Amino acid sequence: MALTVADPAAFVADQGNKRAVEQGIAVAAGVDESAVDAVLTVGSRRLQVAMRRMQDGTVNVEATVHAADAPALATLTTSLTEVDATLMTTHITTAFAANNIEGVTITVSSLADPVQAPTATEAYAAEEAAAAPATSPAPPASGESAGAFQATLASGVLMAILAMKM
Repeated sequence: MALTVADPAAFVADQGNKRAVEQGIAVAAGVDESAVDAVLTVGSRRLQVAMRRMQDGTVNVEATVHAADAPALATLTTSLTEVDATLMTTHITTAFAANNIEGVTITVSSLADPVQAPTATEAYAAEEAAAAPATSPAPPASGESAGAFQATLASGVLMAILAMKM
């Protein structure tokens, strides 16, 4: 999401602001604050030029919200999809007030739909698929190459047999 604030660099530098943004996201998502990890960065110049008419700048927020399991992830995704920029602004502003952070005006200027990251099992399967060869090797064209392959295979089998006997 993108936040509009008066001084983006100072906003990003203050860890209290980061914690309050995470709290606001947690409330919007319906999760514990510890389930939210946010990274705040100063927005690009292009975004800031577009926002210049308001004399404010942009802070980009990339947040990861963790779920305990697949059903919790489905609920989380649904909850976050239902949150619009106005509601997220309210949650974040409320978190700032609860943390006694005053003098900061925040507006959520854009909010992207949540993207569901793969589970650990899915990520592992994708890594395994990427590491596997795309196609099986073609059989050797000449007898000599075939012999080299067979010798390598035979020595590997012999090593396995020797290892089992020891």
